[in-house]
Amino acid sequence: MTAESVELLVIGAGAAGLATAIFTARAAPGRRIVCIDGARHIGAKILVSGGSRCNVTNRAVTEKDYWGGSSRFVRNVLRAFPDSRAIEFFSELGVSLHEEEDGKLFPDSNSSRTVLNALLAEAGRLGISLVTGERVNTLSKDGDQFTATTASRTFLSRTVAICTGGRSLPKTGSDGFGYELARRLGHGCVSTVPSLAPLVFDGWEELAGVTHPAGLTLRVDGRATTTLEG
Repeated sequence: MTAESVELLVIGAGAAGLATAIFTARAAPGRRIVCIDGARHIGAKILVSGGSRCNVTNRAVTEKDYWGGSSRFVRNVLRAFPDSRAIEFFSELGVSLHEEEDGKLFPDSNSSRTVLNALLAEAGRLGISLVTGERVNTLSKDGDQFTATTASRTFLSRTVAICTGGRSLPKTGSDGFGYELARRLGHGCVSTVPSLAPLVFDGWEELAGVTHPAGLTLRVDGRATTTLEG
């Protein structure tokens, strides 16, 4: 098996993986970038998001929209790539957006396929190599070089981006294996919990996928401390 040398290997070709490859290729033209995914047809999570219409971002996003972890960390991330820059990015790809309730921004086509096709087109324009149907099984590092292997290919790269998603939709490839790859390299990982609707109780499975306007009040020692609606 002949090893293939690349300058950036992106593991996972979903929204995060494609965006990572695109921004890198824009910043460093001419570099060999490979985006690899275990699925034969990529973008499954993009296609189902927002009820298949893909709510790409919101008009205003702040650290107050996130619960758990360091608010300072979230704030720094959002300042590095604010909602206005996200809107500009999609405009550059030819995806016009419109605003709906609660500031949600959807493509004017009301189709997630528009977003996926735009990302793929930009990746192709920038010369990014897209490898599908090849799941990375091992990832190791020797000195300043990473080695990634699939069932039939080996890649060598000085830089690797793990963009495999969490464990939100295993059938699309988001089964949490990326955490294991990171652990094997010595990284620590925060234990995962449901994030969009972080409720854990018996019978929850029967409610999965159901959306409904609701209010929730958290009480501590009989005193209301937090009230949320959405």
